[in-house]
Amino acid sequence: MKKRDTELSKYAANHSLEDRHQEQKPEKPTVLLFPVCFGLILPQLLSGILSMVYIRLNQQVALIGWYAFALFFLLKSYDYCWQQGYLKPSYLKLLKGICLGISLVGFEWIFSTVFPKADGATIDEHAVPIMLLAVCVFAPLWEEVVFRGILNAKIFKKRFVGVLISSILFAVLHGYVSPAMLFYFCLGIAFSLVNRDQTDVFTSVVAHMSFNVIVLILTLSS
Repeated sequence: MKKRDTELSKYAANHSLEDRHQEQKPEKPTVLLFPVCFGLILPQLLSGILSMVYIRLNQQVALIGWYAFALFFLLKSYDYCWQQGYLKPSYLKLLKGICLGISLVGFEWIFSTVFPKADGATIDEHAVPIMLLAVCVFAPLWEEVVFRGILNAKIFKKRFVGVLISSILFAVLHGYVSPAMLFYFCLGIAFSLVNRDQTDVFTSVVAHMSFNVIVLILTLSS
């Protein structure tokens, strides 16, 4: 009887260790496959194609196609982010995100004053109806999920190296040369730090959206 109890205890202990090992097992890079392909590449590719259709061929067809895709994309994005726990809204996080976004606009103004030729992307005013959702909603949401939610938090467990790597890749993604890349690197650092004590990326998503919306408005009005 004692021998059987000992064997059962060893069995339970071994399974307990295996469970802990599985819990501590780092996330594989394959977790990036769907977010990168669906969240980053697909909307950019489709918005580019439909922007050309909008400008050169038929505006109505382009808008119908784009907003039909946008509805599907938003529903799928919400379902994914909710299931994965990337978005946990609260009024405090919303306020923090908006304040950070506004502050970063001020930082962008200072940066552009110091580096007047460090212009980022140029926006074709004719394609604004197509680009509006892509720039102000889709890109901020999925860039935060990929760079802050997966790379920094899941893969690198919010360690300093994760903040650096995710911010560098975030800057490289925007495809600009120095010193503009330095600005986007700083943005990546700020977005990472605002999520430091949180288990989701809602605050940085709001900050990123706020920043993009304000910059877009200022760009179009200038």
